[in-house]
This record gives sequence, C-alpha cells and structure tokens, in this order.
Amino acid sequence: MQQSKLEIVKNLKETEDIPSGSLFIRRLSIMLDYIAILRPLLLIPGWTMVLLGYYRGIKGSLTAQIDLPIIGNIGIILNLPKELLITLFLYSLLMGAVYILNQITDSQTDEINDKLYLIPHGY
Repeated sequence: MQQSKLEIVKNLKETEDIPSGSLFIRRLSIMLDYIAILRPLLLIPGWTMVLLGYYRGIKGSLTAQIDLPIIGNIGIILNLPKELLITLFLYSLLMGAVYILNQITDSQTDEINDKLYLIPHGY
C-alpha cells in the first residue's frame, strides 16, 4: 500500500543529515501548505461583508467625502481603527477554522472523488 505524505514526512531522516538549503525549502513548502489549507481566496468575501458592515455603521459620521458623477457624495474612510483590524484578523481565523473542519469532515468523499485538497492526501 502506498504511504501517505504524512507517513513519508514522519519517516524522514533527522534534520542534521539534510542540507540546510533543502531544509529551508521543505519548511517553506509546509508553511505554504498551512496557508493554502485556510483557503485565503475565500476569505476575501468575508472581509468584504465585515468592511461593508463597518462602513454602514459609521457612514453618517464620515467627514471626508468624494463626489462621484452618477452616485453623488460617498464618505471615505481615511484610516482604519485598531478594533476593525483585530475584528478582521479574528474573523479570518474563524473562517479558516470552519474551512479546515469542512475539509476534515469531507475528507473521505474528497478522496473518493479524487479532489486535490490537502487533508484527504494525508496532510
């Protein structure tokens, strides 16, 4: 039976036998796998909803405005407050956790359907 990638990584030799260049590349690829499993492109619609909700909440108190020909005056946010950035970060972690849980629960069907997600392949 073919070994999963997780078993292959567990069976690797100690890091002292691996040249430092390939060790760096291996660690970088593992980090990129961890980022890819969070599905960063799917975070953008979530961020959009958070930002639109924030804009809707403070729209009346915006003093800087831009005049668009058809739409009219639109308020501009000149600087984002720290609370909004923390909210975006925590919301991103929450959405990433949901994506990982979804991949874990769907791992058997993804393996049957030969999808290219990381979890069904042993990561």
